[in-house]
Amino acid sequence: MLLAATLKQGPPGGKVFLFSGVTLLMLALALPVSWLALNLGLQPVRLASPQQALWILVCAPVIEEFVFRRILQRNLADFLSQRVGDAAAPLLAVLVSAIVFAICHGLRVGPLWGLLWIVPGLALAEIWRRDRSVWVCIFVHAYFNAAIWLAGRL
Repeated sequence: MLLAATLKQGPPGGKVFLFSGVTLLMLALALPVSWLALNLGLQPVRLASPQQALWILVCAPVIEEFVFRRILQRNLADFLSQRVGDAAAPLLAVLVSAIVFAICHGLRVGPLWGLLWIVPGLALAEIWRRDRSVWVCIFVHAYFNAAIWLAGRL
């Protein structure tokens, strides 16, 4: 079974950070999706200032993951569980939150980028569904943003 990255109790007083399945897939997809975007003629991410780098690599992942995972996806799953049942609700919440995530990115940087962001949106939503760790989602999101920026510099 694929498990998202999670914090597990390690030696006394410490934690062990474990990656598996979906998280590793997300990390592996970052550069190929970036390459695809650039080969489709999309403008690469350019960081013209340290403030932009701080925004794209730190602030945006923190804010977006709290909004899309902690607030939207969690509340959507709770809402849907009363309407469609406990089995289907989390999966529908993954799908809907990923679509909203992609649409929001598409509104900001263009519809084709938005379509490409469905992939990380689904992966991040699945990581949240399996693990409930917004911090893992933030780390993976920041990594993905960094990979897109680096791909634009290659």
